Amino acid sequence: MVKFSRALYSKNDDNRFVDVESIPHQANYNDFVNYLFCPDENCNTRLSYVRTREGGHLRKPRGFEHEEKCSYAEEFIKAVSSTIFIEQNGNLSNEGITRRKKDMIDKLMDFLEPQKKVASSDNKNKSTRKVQKIEDGSETGTKKTTISIKYDPESKVDKESLNEEGVTVREPPFSRVLLHQISEKDSYKNLSTIGVIERVEVDEIKELAKIFVSFSDINAVFELPPPFFNNSVRGISKLQLFEYVKILATYTNINKQSLYMNSMCQTNQIKNDNLILYVYDPDFPSFLLRSNVERVFRDFGALVAAITTKAI
Repeated sequence: MVKFSRALYSKNDDNRFVDVESIPHQANYNDFVNYLFCPDENCNTRLSYVRTREGGHLRKPRGFEHEEKCSYAEEFIKAVSSTIFIEQNGNLSNEGITRRKKDMIDKLMDFLEPQKKVASSDNKNKSTRKVQKIEDGSETGTKKTTISIKYDPESKVDKESLNEEGVTVREPPFSRVLLHQISEKDSYKNLSTIGVIERVEVDEIKELAKIFVSFSDINAVFELPPPFFNNSVRGISKLQLFEYVKILATYTNINKQSLYMNSMCQTNQIKNDNLILYVYDPDFPSFLLRSNVERVFRDFGALVAAITTKAI
């Protein structure tokens, strides 16, 4: 069983990496240990802290599994303790955005057609590449540097710009959840979720738009605040973005409940009767036809092109 040298502590708006040695010294220790998660950016598995005479260690509780793409899912991986960890504000790379969109669509498909997931699991080749265990005396005594990016929608820094030899860059985690799975525990978190578009409201004076969605009897609002329309990172003008959203509003008013919106987002304090999800980046949303979920529009531009050419 893998023992971890660090964990992601995530509670409310406090998201940071902690070394295993520092855990016993944390304030409110009994509460602190309930919010420890796998440090891999592709995984949201909870970790448990086990106190021992030697000081304690972190491990995955029985019954919990790592995400498929988590590096710690490999049986023989070894957590490296000689790593320098640096936190830096930054954004998601284009590759990171695309991957998270696809992962959320996969989660939707698993929910809509669970029998396919079972069939796929049964036919899947069980053999996987295993990371070779590091032996004592190898050349791994050198220190490594890992930069953990904390999401900042206004930052032009991303994984691609930070990549250099000897440095590992981890993008900010976005937990994949369906709307009906979101709870108060997801307050002040980065989430990736999806919902059926019910209607769209646009207020150009306030530089604001609201996309009302539903999923499995749960209602929510994707709110596009002023930073969404004034985001200089993606190079799309405010005028163009408002035009995109207004075209979406007109389309969904005529073709009700015909589209899914899939997006990364952030939360404030969650209230079950008023679920608001804030989208700060115009590249975060993608869209799917409800009648054919394999028909995916990667962003607002692709969707609007399909609408204006009457392709949908």
